[in-house]
Amino acid sequence: MKKFIFSFLLLWFSLFSYANSSDYVEGVYSSKVENLLNKHVPGWGKAEVFKGAKTFFDKHWPGQSPVEGIGDFNGDGKIDHAALVLSDKGIREIYIFLNSSKEYIVHYLGIGSHYIVVKPKGFKEFNWDIEEYIELENDTVENVTFRKAATSWIFNNGQFKKFTSAD
Repeated sequence: MKKFIFSFLLLWFSLFSYANSSDYVEGVYSSKVENLLNKHVPGWGKAEVFKGAKTFFDKHWPGQSPVEGIGDFNGDGKIDHAALVLSDKGIREIYIFLNSSKEYIVHYLGIGSHYIVVKPKGFKEFNWDIEEYIELENDTVENVTFRKAATSWIFNNGQFKKFTSAD
């Protein structure tokens, strides 16, 4: 857990300066997530990410991507998927695909920012909306706007609820 917190804070505070278009690379998605997006999100495109974020993820969080995450977001013990994509209108959007017994259930979370991070179950996160720490009951997707803020979604009573996790 300490390694996760240190790595996250290092990414948050130290990676990027002022970015221009040459500082971005196309996001990389697993074939599983690409298949889910092709089936459920017509016209989606690959979101671009900072080169530094991609390099940092590769070095410190092997297997994780700034545009894709896996976890058990609803607490049912099955692997779910999250993706930050470019819509057919050029807007960055976040989707979660919950693994049900028959097929994936798609949840549109909203407009995305620079990258997403999966926070593990049990992580103590400060919820700025209620101004106190909460312990995450399930893995959680966090949408990060570098040097600005972050929002996280927790699954509660069959739906995802958003809260401000960094300000």
